[in-house]
Amino acid sequence: MIPLPLLLAASLVGNAVLLAALFAFSPSAATGSSTATNATDARRPADSVSTAASPTLWKNISASDLTAQKARLIAADFPPDIVRAILLAQIQDNFAARRKGLNPVTNPTKEFWKNSQTTDPKIVNELRALNREQRKAINDLLGPDPQAIPLQGALDDGRTGLPPGKANLVASIKRDYSEMRDGIFADAIGGVPLPDDRTQLALLEKEQRADIVRALTPDELLTYDLQTSNTASTMRSQLIGFNPTEAEFRAIFEKRHAFDERYDGSSLVGQFTAGPTAPPTQDELRQRADAQKQLTSDITAMLGPERGAEYQRSLDGSYQMISRVVDRLGLPTTTAMDAWTLQKDIQQRAQAVQTNRQLAPEDRNAQLTALSAEAAAKLTATLGPRGFDVYKNYGGQWVQNLQPRPATGPAGARGGGTTTITGSRVGP
Repeated sequence: MIPLPLLLAASLVGNAVLLAALFAFSPSAATGSSTATNATDARRPADSVSTAASPTLWKNISASDLTAQKARLIAADFPPDIVRAILLAQIQDNFAARRKGLNPVTNPTKEFWKNSQTTDPKIVNELRALNREQRKAINDLLGPDPQAIPLQGALDDGRTGLPPGKANLVASIKRDYSEMRDGIFADAIGGVPLPDDRTQLALLEKEQRADIVRALTPDELLTYDLQTSNTASTMRSQLIGFNPTEAEFRAIFEKRHAFDERYDGSSLVGQFTAGPTAPPTQDELRQRADAQKQLTSDITAMLGPERGAEYQRSLDGSYQMISRVVDRLGLPTTTAMDAWTLQKDIQQRAQAVQTNRQLAPEDRNAQLTALSAEAAAKLTATLGPRGFDVYKNYGGQWVQNLQPRPATGPAGARGGGTTTITGSRVGP
């Protein structure tokens, strides 16, 4: 097996060669120059060579029919990799425009702080069909190529917020590291990774990040992270009920991204955890918990009393779930707050009933049953009958949990029958 450092070096060289070819290749200039000129150009940087490209080259080669354009590129002696890259970029552009037409409210580049993922089943199905159509178009025009899939998926269509050249450079870096990771996954026969496998995956993740950092300016890197990082993705999903402004999102991201880089590690390595692993020590768990509390406290103080309280509420799993239900049903945003407040009130009252040792079991059961009925009635009024039916399966199980649960006695016990468990769970 090739040592990992050599693979990393080969990856970087491959990226450089591909970029030089993409931005500097000019068949007409290359064939029309003298041997001396070629020798001089070979010593120039790639961006200097690119100035020799014929200004009419693209006009002569481009065509609305991509099949015809492919034939012209091949006739002009463009290398196969360049032909593929040019055609993939145009296919991606065409389908990106159609995706925007299906889901015009999605604007990830300009409004990255919003959760713009559509929840409309009709649009979701149409987007899936469009993805299948795009894959077929690529396969019909260019044929199956393992490198084509990651490249076309990462070309700039607004997902990274980067200029197309930089977006494609990052895509190339990620593709190379993905191929190296695939080799490690393939070696884990039967899903039994070894400690060395995890070490190599962690190193690959670290080196990929370092290559991306080197490829981008600080502003570009921040833009890229705001669009594509795990931190930003989690925030867009988690803060749906908080509805942050762009300034708030950026300020929260700065603190949370630093925390995630320190404590969360590699998501790819985290997914590769079959077999024995070294669990974190109690001290490590305590340090992370303390750091998490400090992070929340810092963000709350930064936002101020009112917005800070709203931010803390948005971290509550019950509030996140009811916010998603409200968003999916198109209800007013205040509905989530009303339902969440009702849940907290009912659960506190149920807890008081359960811990009241003065109540007889039958009285306790009766009061819990009444609280369950009250919760169902008030939530139906708040969410509507259809909304409550949806909520019961997505976060509203606590209403049913208020009901005392009947339990069958031991098998074969004299008299059979059932007993009633009064210690029903009141949590979410």
